[in-house]
Amino acid sequence: MYSAANEDPASELRALKLEENDEVLCLTGSGARALDLLTDKPKRIVSVDYNAHQSFLLELKLAALRTLDYDHYVSFLGVRDSNRRTRDYGLLRENLSSDARCYWDVRTSSVEKGVLYCGVWERYLRLLQLPFFFRRKLIQELFECEDLSSQSALWFQKWRDRFWVYGLRLISQRFVWRYLLREPGIAFVPKDFPIGDYFLERFDHLAQNHLLKESSFANLLFRGRFSEESLPLHLREEPFQTLRDNSHRIEVVTESLAEHASKHKDRYHAFSLSDFSSYAGPEDYRTIWRWVLHSAKPQARVCERQFLVHYDPQALFPGRLTRDPVLESDLESSDRSFLYKFVCARVEP
Repeated sequence: MYSAANEDPASELRALKLEENDEVLCLTGSGARALDLLTDKPKRIVSVDYNAHQSFLLELKLAALRTLDYDHYVSFLGVRDSNRRTRDYGLLRENLSSDARCYWDVRTSSVEKGVLYCGVWERYLRLLQLPFFFRRKLIQELFECEDLSSQSALWFQKWRDRFWVYGLRLISQRFVWRYLLREPGIAFVPKDFPIGDYFLERFDHLAQNHLLKESSFANLLFRGRFSEESLPLHLREEPFQTLRDNSHRIEVVTESLAEHASKHKDRYHAFSLSDFSSYAGPEDYRTIWRWVLHSAKPQARVCERQFLVHYDPQALFPGRLTRDPVLESDLESSDRSFLYKFVCARVEP
């Protein structure tokens, strides 16, 4: 479902403040989250996902990290052009589990193209770029802006016209998400939530507060791929050796979040939960949080993103969580993936 990265890891790293003895539980997704968190070198990162395909993707990225040098690592994944991905896969496949090896052995076309952009979500984003074909010159101008004032002026003078507003409202319609994008999470979005207005406000926030060229997510949305200056943290050269030296600290688990947490009482110091609420009704959300609290050490830190579905776990478990509204507001403003709200909390004894 996900193969690249659509979150800004600076937010999680700031919220969780990981230390060397911390054990961290995170959701796998594209694998980017676990790799980004590893830059702070906690003792252990357990990366869970009930979709085995996501686990196999993280295994592949870890095997590439351990086997290849930096240039071949990013080229193999798809950041740069390469004509040796099949050869590099031959070098690293023995570092995969037998299940992951079987999975990737029959997906040679994805390996040859670079797995970074092979996910369903990344294909959706490429389809959404088709209406912008005649605006590619304007997109180039936006991504060449060197300061926020010129970018903001260009955004409001040329980009934010009726074409953009009506187009954004169109793709915000529930039938588009349900029947064209086949997005199951739309069933959990409250019927009175103004999706189109929310998107307009958040894109305007992006244009006024962050250079588009520096946002990984903006590059994915408007250009279909990362540029060298917008690479997610785990794909940059500076932390590469740190990631390679500490890659053994990541444990990949195929299991639901609730099921895994229920087996590990008082184990984890930190949780990076992404936006699991997008796929959870009220009862499932409560159940997952109950087991998260079960597996949390006292004063454990939690960072949860929320997209179109918003719950308050502190209200569901009074006395067990203390949220930090100042930090949450700061992250909502500073996060370069710009579409999310945050739950940042500490677990009380």
